Amino acid sequence: MIEDLNAKVVLITGSSTGIGSAVARAFRQHQAKVVVHYNRNEGPATQVVADIMRAGG
Repeated sequence: MIEDLNAKVVLITGSSTGIGSAVARAFRQHQAKVVVHYNRNEGPATQVVADIMRAGG
């Protein structure tokens, strides 16, 4: 069970692909403020941010 994350900020390292990407999207669906971090994959990280923004984030 996930509590209300409305006032929480989460930093997901490696959030440009795979599990990190899925976790970033999931936290945003639960109203957390998400910080997307990447090391080398700027394009996919930018896509994750765009997807989150398009979904209302």
